[in-house]
Amino acid sequence: MKTKKVFAAILALALAMGFGTTAFAKENTHTTPGTETIGVEGSYVGTGNLTDRYSVKIEWGEMTFTYNTTGDRTWDPETHTYSVTDTDGWKASGNTVTVTNHSNLPVDVAFSFTKADVNGTYTGTMSVTSQQLAAGVENKPAEADSVQSTLTLDGTLNALQTTSTKLGDITVSLTAVETQP
Repeated sequence: MKTKKVFAAILALALAMGFGTTAFAKENTHTTPGTETIGVEGSYVGTGNLTDRYSVKIEWGEMTFTYNTTGDRTWDPETHTYSVTDTDGWKASGNTVTVTNHSNLPVDVAFSFTKADVNGTYTGTMSVTSQQLAAGVENKPAEADSVQSTLTLDGTLNALQTTSTKLGDITVSLTAVETQP
């Protein structure tokens, strides 16, 4: 009987000291029915190293352009130019570049067009000249950050250029983004 009293005293002392009880950092008492939102925090701790890896996908269309004239063209021997009685213009096929970042780091993307040494007074403009793409999100490859830039041409092409020729080059530049430690 004396052993039971000693055990009961030790158990009571352990409960009084907090052994076997649950402690909450925060609590809230509701006096009416309702809901409670409890924030949950966490962090990643590991002994291995994470490897930075760049993987950027660049896709483009046909990149073909045709300069169309629909009216009469009259040669001016003084200026060596044609005067056109109707509207001229460029027709593009597949003139978009798409860049998708599958890296675990952000990247800066820049687009530019350089005209080739072809007779004509045309210029090229990219719809997006630069943009930062966010790093990929783990387990969400379909949500990878991407950008599209479309090339448009303005001006004219030499009327004697009736076969396909190189009009210029699009340059896509990828640059690492400086990250803070």
